[in-house]
Amino acid sequence: MEADAIALAVEVISPSERLRGINEKTAWYAAARVARLLQIDPRTGTWSLFTRPGEGEYKGVVHGKYGEPVPLPDDLGGDLPTSGLPLYGTPPGS
Repeated sequence: MEADAIALAVEVISPSERLRGINEKTAWYAAARVARLLQIDPRTGTWSLFTRPGEGEYKGVVHGKYGEPVPLPDDLGGDLPTSGLPLYGTPPGS
């Protein structure tokens, strides 16, 4: 699939992921020119939305916490709620 055919890539950060690995993956998505990358981090209850890829990096980024909606455009359904996202080590429904 061509990167310009991907409207949104979503990556869930694993419990053992290190910052260097996260940064390398983010740069890879940007170099591939994936329009939007949403990283969800169940370790910390946070998310990051990266936009406007160019020159191996994203020019736009918005960070938020669980409970704050991810601002997606209307063609992707609009704001994405995050209040129900789980944290690692938390049983479902807690």
